[in-house]
Amino acid sequence: MKSELGKIFIDLGKLSFAGLVLAGLIRQDISLWLLIGAGAITTVSTITIGLYMIKEDKRNQKKQ
Repeated sequence: MKSELGKIFIDLGKLSFAGLVLAGLIRQDISLWLLIGAGAITTVSTITIGLYMIKEDKRNQKKQ
């Protein structure tokens, strides 16, 4: 269960990174540093959560 949820978080991280690249290409009236900062924090945190959940699920499966 956690493994599937972890994969979803990793996908969200990839999507937020893609959104960051696309928003940078469009060049809206958003500060570039705010865009990069928010995108980097979101991407790193969602991928980290996803990898942690997958690792925990594998540990739990080994214990059983």
